[in-house]
Amino acid sequence: MDETFYAGKQMQPNLHDLATTIALASDALAAAAGALAEASRAISDASDKLNKSKDPVPSNPIIELAEIRERSDLVDTSTNNKNQHVISISSECDSEVEVTSDHFPPHEQVPEPSFFQPETTNNLRGPYTTTVNEINDQLDPSFAPPNPTSSYTSTLLDAMNLYPRIPSGRNYIYFDQDSDGLAFVAYMALQANRIVCLIPDDIVDGFSKLLKSLTHANVHRADTPEQFTHILADIGPLNTNYYDIFCTSRSKFILNAPTFLLLCPDYILHWGLPSSSYYYIALAKLPQTVRNCIMEIGEYQFDESAHGAQPYSKAILDACFHPDSPFEPLRKIAFQLVTRYSHLGLT
Repeated sequence: MDETFYAGKQMQPNLHDLATTIALASDALAAAAGALAEASRAISDASDKLNKSKDPVPSNPIIELAEIRERSDLVDTSTNNKNQHVISISSECDSEVEVTSDHFPPHEQVPEPSFFQPETTNNLRGPYTTTVNEINDQLDPSFAPPNPTSSYTSTLLDAMNLYPRIPSGRNYIYFDQDSDGLAFVAYMALQANRIVCLIPDDIVDGFSKLLKSLTHANVHRADTPEQFTHILADIGPLNTNYYDIFCTSRSKFILNAPTFLLLCPDYILHWGLPSSSYYYIALAKLPQTVRNCIMEIGEYQFDESAHGAQPYSKAILDACFHPDSPFEPLRKIAFQLVTRYSHLGLT
């Protein structure tokens, strides 16, 4: 009887211990739920950050000045050196050629703009739908681009005779902002009849359009050997009475390098750092008299030995940046060309 009672007592649950166990389990579940909620919030925050990182970067307030469209025509200037024109060569079909005229008002005087100051943010990257004529229309009349027949252009060309010309060789130069690099190309056009400009793909259209509003030279835009050959056939042999600038995408340099021999350029300008391989190999057959220059914009780390390039001498730089140098008025016009669009809101 005692054993039966004891056995029954052993089988009876301890309600106090059971309640304690349930309470502990409840606390554990609550803690787990809290941990899950915290993990969920962390995942949500991480997802938000990831989505934000995928959003487009807000556009720079300094406006770039050309449209880069996948299926747009490549803009090219007239190959008639006696007049300023624009030839549009389709990137998809070389037979599509449209000729229109550009008339630039004479430029007689270049007062310094009140807002002119060093600025490292102006740049040429797009996209934009602005045309060359629209660019010129928006300029202050006192900053109208040079006309090839104007006395202003003649003055610049005459003034260039008073300054030492850039010697032949492989050199490099630093600029703080894109507008100075743009002005330097126009400055070189005062002392060279044919220039080839190798421009990064994302700014080549903007660069070409702005250059047409800045220089007296004919600006040609081409990206294939066929386009270069077509332009060369129209402009004919080298004529020292005319000035031509050929703008091409830097990524197409190897493709177009053999054509440069046919162009007989005086100068090859690299906008940004070229790779040593194509810089050496592709240009090796050009005459030693051809001048080469690497323009570094906003960058001050350049391995000159890797490219066989040297900085310009102090005498050359002092002459170029002299207050009375033809480079100075071109800098002022270029600065307005690049920065004025932040006021126009062409985004």
